[in-house]
Amino acid sequence: MSNPFKKLYSMHVVLCLLILMAYGCSPASKAIKRGDELFTSKNYFGAAQEYITALNLESDNTDAKMKLCQISKQAYEQKFDMAVSYEKSSDFESALPQYQNLSFLIDKLNSYNCLNFPSVNAKQKIDEMKSGASEKYYTEAERFFSNDDYSNAISNYQSALRHNSSYKDSKDKVAESYYRIATKAEKQKKYREAAVGFQFI
Repeated sequence: MSNPFKKLYSMHVVLCLLILMAYGCSPASKAIKRGDELFTSKNYFGAAQEYITALNLESDNTDAKMKLCQISKQAYEQKFDMAVSYEKSSDFESALPQYQNLSFLIDKLNSYNCLNFPSVNAKQKIDEMKSGASEKYYTEAERFFSNDDYSNAISNYQSALRHNSSYKDSKDKVAESYYRIATKAEKQKKYREAAVGFQFI
């Protein structure tokens, strides 16, 4: 083989190797690799997230889609069981992000035609967890309020409102709590503290 052809052949080989290396080191490929590692460690939901990441980067990545579909039910059941576990113990605050993650997974599985099994209505469960968390905080707030512990009452009423911006009479109770704190401070001639309380009414 003459020198010009050798040079051309070498350049062709180098170019092919660079293309292979670039493909193997692409962000999508790295995500798939992380997914494979998580799958091996039985973190099926984490693996599914990585395969979804790969598909977000390369929507036509057949390897990522195949792997996502293969572990879809395992990933779903793993996250669902975790959510139900928190819900059963009335830890609605912890159950909420689990159902939110589950809702995200269901939507993605559905969009990639990987949802081939019955699934819970995750969006409804999210609403239920928000309502459950708000009620739990509201009950605590009412207990503090009845014991004249207005600072803790305010904190819990506000937590109830965090999940539901108009939960029961929480807003009114927050204002009433600030009013009682302020009037008590005023009677004790703690005018600066009273002024701070009155500004929240």
